[in-house]
Amino acid sequence: KEDKNKDIIENNNSSEMSVNNNSVVFQLILDKLYRNPIDSIVRELSCNAIDIQKLNDINTRFFIQEPSVEYPSFIIRDFGTGLSPNQVEKELNTLLFSTKTDCSVSSGGYGVGSKSPFSLVETYNMTSFFLGTKYDYVWTLNKQNSTPILTLVSEEPTTEPNGLLIDI
Repeated sequence: KEDKNKDIIENNNSSEMSVNNNSVVFQLILDKLYRNPIDSIVRELSCNAIDIQKLNDINTRFFIQEPSVEYPSFIIRDFGTGLSPNQVEKELNTLLFSTKTDCSVSSGGYGVGSKSPFSLVETYNMTSFFLGTKYDYVWTLNKQNSTPILTLVSEEPTTEPNGLLIDI
């Protein structure tokens, strides 16, 4: 049966399925994927931090700050490679894109973990420390269609080690 179907596909006018409405896809994936958003965010971002450090043989512990009365944000900071603005745009600002897809020693690989904070909040901050430059970003949900928007807010020289910091 498989061979017959393959012959039919090859010998006819076939087309791949596409996604018609990005906002519906974003809402389904980012808003409905996680039953327990808080646990999921901690798990997804921690796994990303562990993976990038393990992949680059970095033995420094990543940093987590739990929300408190004084500072009500959840912060996670890894000391991996950091990302250039081009990498942020391609790798983090593209839903379902993952650099871990073909990696057998990493968790995930579906390209949704770094977007998991949208299951709980409508905006969060990310800083990439990359080769002596600090890039500050804000991610917000477009109120009209629930599509995430990434904005580079500032860039400045830094002596901080490479890595990513996410502030929710």
